[in-house]
Amino acid sequence: MHHLIKILLFASIFFSVNLFAQIYPLKPIHLVIPWPAGGVTDVVGRVIAKQISIELESPVVVDNRAGASGKIGTEFVKRAPADGYTLLLGNGVMSVISVVDPSPNYDPQKDFVSISLISENPAALLTKSSINATNLSEFIDLAKKNPGNLTFSSPGIGSTFHMLTELFKLQTGIEAKHIPYQGSTPAANAVLSAVVDFQIESTGKQFVDSGQMKVFAVTGTKRWFMFPNTPTFSELGITGLEKASWSALFAPSNTPPQIISKLNQAVNDSLKRTSVNSALLQYGYSPLGGTTEDLTNHLSIDLQKWKRVVKTNPEILKQ
Repeated sequence: MHHLIKILLFASIFFSVNLFAQIYPLKPIHLVIPWPAGGVTDVVGRVIAKQISIELESPVVVDNRAGASGKIGTEFVKRAPADGYTLLLGNGVMSVISVVDPSPNYDPQKDFVSISLISENPAALLTKSSINATNLSEFIDLAKKNPGNLTFSSPGIGSTFHMLTELFKLQTGIEAKHIPYQGSTPAANAVLSAVVDFQIESTGKQFVDSGQMKVFAVTGTKRWFMFPNTPTFSELGITGLEKASWSALFAPSNTPPQIISKLNQAVNDSLKRTSVNSALLQYGYSPLGGTTEDLTNHLSIDLQKWKRVVKTNPEILKQ
């Protein structure tokens, strides 16, 4: 009898969860964006939120909870009920912070469940216009002939683009001094004014087009539409730089898999819409999509990459 009761209880829970997933969503979904309104990440979130609400026939409310390099909003979602009504728009900073911050207060792999990749924003190796090189090979040769003399800018110590440049140094064996700035604009201005020699960033097309900067390579698995004539790092034999900035949808851990599946379908259906693709491309983002496993694997590779960079040279975070 006791065994029969356990079976009935299990069956009751199983069918309740399935029914709950089938009728989900019954109320507005809150998409937490851990960055300020008006930024590029916010734009991506609002584009996808609008289309998901159409696909699911339910409102998706954008909730900007900015601060502490995304930690405030990310931690909020971590603590939210695992019912599919509070989601997180994560990005590449999420994995970087979990590695470089001594107290991130969240684990991207344990505290969240993957829904889907949304988009990626490749980055380009940009140099001052007066650099004595015309391609990536010549640039690397220049750096190796002048070890430690070249300088590069970034939006700050431990930022995604700082870490990406450190990874580039590690993969090519060059030495260069980091000059951190407070934000992308002053970091770009430092290259424009030749205060520093180069940077790796997701912006800068206008400066290349005007001849104020040179571009030698881009991240990504294929050529970036922003720089169609510029080869990828992998084309030039430098691996590990395929992914740079990315955005993805996550839910709190233990969210029912049936709900995750429904949300994954909604994201992928959204990314098939011409209006969504056009909006993302306008800001330099390439649509991605894919399975939940694709995002889980991507996050794992991202974390391993940054851990390797910090383990190889922990001093980069102490400048």
